[in-house]
Amino acid sequence: MKKMYLSAAALMIGAVTFAQTNVSTVESEGNNHQSTVVQTGSINNSEVKQRGNANTSTVNSTGRNNRSKVGQVDRNNVSTVTQFGGDNNSSRVSQGQISSSGGTSRTGRDNTSTVTQEGNLNRSVVLQWDSNTTIGKLNESDVYQKGDGNLNDVFQEGDRNETLLRQIGDGNDSDLIQQGNDGRAIVRLNGDDNITFVNQVGNRNNNVSEAFGNDNNILVDQQGNDNSALVDVEKGNDNDIDVVQLGNGNNAGDDFLPGDGANIFGDNNKIEILQTGNNNDGFARINGNLNKAFTTQTGNGNTSFTDQMGDSNTSTLTQTGNGNMSNVDQGIMGSLSNMSTSTVLQMGNINTNTVLQTGNGHMSTVSQIGNSNTSTVTQSN
Repeated sequence: MKKMYLSAAALMIGAVTFAQTNVSTVESEGNNHQSTVVQTGSINNSEVKQRGNANTSTVNSTGRNNRSKVGQVDRNNVSTVTQFGGDNNSSRVSQGQISSSGGTSRTGRDNTSTVTQEGNLNRSVVLQWDSNTTIGKLNESDVYQKGDGNLNDVFQEGDRNETLLRQIGDGNDSDLIQQGNDGRAIVRLNGDDNITFVNQVGNRNNNVSEAFGNDNNILVDQQGNDNSALVDVEKGNDNDIDVVQLGNGNNAGDDFLPGDGANIFGDNNKIEILQTGNNNDGFARINGNLNKAFTTQTGNGNTSFTDQMGDSNTSTLTQTGNGNMSNVDQGIMGSLSNMSTSTVLQMGNINTNTVLQTGNGHMSTVSQIGNSNTSTVTQSN
């Protein structure tokens, strides 16, 4: 009887040992660090490495087989990782870099990172580093993923960059890079299987990207200073938006002016805006299905507006030079346009073009080469 009692106790000890197979490793070198790790569940793993002074790390994990890795170098960095009741989530926060050999290769200071993951199989990577020549400091990143299988990578190199990244559905994939100072990027995805890539190289670049549908692809690439881009897909599916701005002071949208930027309401639409130079403004808005709008502006001070209301319309706009203006409307409120085509080419300076097409099946081609030319096309049926 006594032997049976000991066997039962051994079984209980084994069960308790199995239920507590969580692993936590904390290494702190320096002064006034704070590290809090709470893991509830099984097979969770947390690793925290702190070097310098006054770094704070908080890790909360409830579930099974979740992984968290936090590295903090220099001082006053704050990292909060919360992985709720889901399984197989992975999070890495690097505020400064500690190499596999134990050396310090990058530093960070006064950076703040908050990562929250609720579902399963989510992966988050946040890197807040210096630029090899100056200390990276005062960067902020807030990442929230609710569904399953979402992926995100955030890289901030410089000072005072802000990022807010929300992914609520399943299978979304977002990459965000900020290299420079005072950058602002907000990405919100609400549906499933959306892909977003945002690259900001320079200072004071601004981006807002929102997609509420499924299977949308968004690319924003801004290289220069003081560029702004707004991309807004409202409950549409299979849309593709590319915004590339190379130069300074270019604008493909302003979040204080609803309707500007690259906006889509519908399915299977495509918008491409390429601006090379300085102080160019390019706006495109689509309300319908299977529409395409292509805008290319090379030079300085060019402005373009493209508005499509209807289905299967195509607009191609090319402006090369300075101070050119183009306005293309294919369909307006109360009078849609379907299967219409507009092609505009302006090469020179201070050219002006206006195209208005309402109804179905129109075709317009405008070519202006030289300076101070004016063109107006109106077609309806």
